[in-house]
Amino acid sequence: MVRIKLCPKISNLSCCSFSPDKNLLGCASINGQLLLINTRCLTKLHTIFKIHRSVINHFFFDNDKFLTASSDGICAIWNLKTLESVRNFRLMSDKGEDIDCINNNILTTSAKGFVTLWDQRILHSVSSINHGIPLKNGKFFRNEQKIISCGNSSEIFSWDLRNSRIPYSFFSLKNTSTNISSICFSKNFSFLFCLNDQNEVFRWSVNSRISTFQYQDCVTFPSIVDSASFTSLKISCDFLGDFVGHGNKSGQIFIKSQKKGNLIIKLHPHVGNVNQVSFHRTGRIIASCGDDECLVIHDLSKMHRMF
Repeated sequence: MVRIKLCPKISNLSCCSFSPDKNLLGCASINGQLLLINTRCLTKLHTIFKIHRSVINHFFFDNDKFLTASSDGICAIWNLKTLESVRNFRLMSDKGEDIDCINNNILTTSAKGFVTLWDQRILHSVSSINHGIPLKNGKFFRNEQKIISCGNSSEIFSWDLRNSRIPYSFFSLKNTSTNISSICFSKNFSFLFCLNDQNEVFRWSVNSRISTFQYQDCVTFPSIVDSASFTSLKISCDFLGDFVGHGNKSGQIFIKSQKKGNLIIKLHPHVGNVNQVSFHRTGRIIASCGDDECLVIHDLSKMHRMF
């Protein structure tokens, strides 16, 4: 385990992500700063001060660029080599909660309930959906026409933008009235994982054999219920289709099997909220960050597994 204690000026760490080439680990803070760490020597490669004026709620790499969504009302695409902004998406006095991309298509999610589709080659948005409730997540499903979204409720919304007669459908987590904090898809979109604000994990099987996507067979993973900050809790899947990971408010990390739901590894590397667990593309390394201003890197191959 490698622990990197950051300068107090960096503030609490909201999210982290590995680059596709496996050489960089990025970590964003609640005061709009982003750090890039060289994973080969674990020395600080760059410190970017104030790429946003407020919390970076979501951050991830995409080939030679990275994308951010911030509470300052801006979602952005950044050039990884020059560390300069390529395109800003302004959300009209709203907070940016999530951002996703497929090819030239960008999806932004705002706190007031809007999911907006953009083509990064033109200045104006292509379309926008108003949910009427605060949102936390908006993701593409396989292509730019199908999206899912969720927010301050137990409901998940699925949209097919090609069908104007049936603009959306929604389904809820079974037997719960808690809010959904975070969602993620597994490899090949076979599962949808949901994490609520009570630290419970739900898995939906995705039927991808039909033209319109459907969800069925909702399974609740065994977990110790431990509520955390609804604004920060995130769930992540690895790139090989094996693991799903998340943290809690007590500094613990849980790595579980995507298929069986059993707990594989449990760690306690932080103090306070663990805001995100991120998987290296090899599947052997994970990183975690939280409110203790620490970025922790773990080698899964050297850990005792709880089978």
